Amino acid sequence: MPGTPHHSPTVRRRRLAAELRRLREASGKTHEDVAAELGWHRSKIGRIEGAQFVRLSLTDLRALLDLYGVAGTDQREALITLGKEGRERGWWHSYADVLPNPHSVLIGLEAEALSVRAYQAQLVPGLLQTEDYTRAILRGSSPGTTGVAQPGTAGLAVGSGGRGCATASCRRAGRDDGPASAAD
Repeated sequence: MPGTPHHSPTVRRRRLAAELRRLREASGKTHEDVAAELGWHRSKIGRIEGAQFVRLSLTDLRALLDLYGVAGTDQREALITLGKEGRERGWWHSYADVLPNPHSVLIGLEAEALSVRAYQAQLVPGLLQTEDYTRAILRGSSPGTTGVAQPGTAGLAVGSGGRGCATASCRRAGRDDGPASAAD
């Protein structure tokens, strides 16, 4: 929907992780201190602060905020909102079977980018690619295959369900930035 801001869950998780790390450090606590006080394993704190904890429960988030002394309603509510938004799934989640995790993180970051600048001398720029063109490129770039692109990969490369956006940089889960983004 044009004009509707989209929030990438990947970016939300990273922002929340950075803020939780900052709060822990400001409270003078170590991973071991937090783990001991909450009865968690130390590695759980590291995964949360490294944004590797994909779906942090709101109960765990509230426990961390209580431990760090975050009582101010504005800051607390903002962090809980980040936690809720970080639990959502991006449009790219439906391609998990053909998309390696590092690529899903990149797409998650691109989904919130305001602009992406790229130079492509060998290929048609992503915003101008069609699904047929992408399918041909995928077939030609996979030596040793049967000449058929893996099902779902062309749709992933071209856009979320064919909504008119050709690259991850302009997909906003239903928002089509169209050719205007190509000028960036």
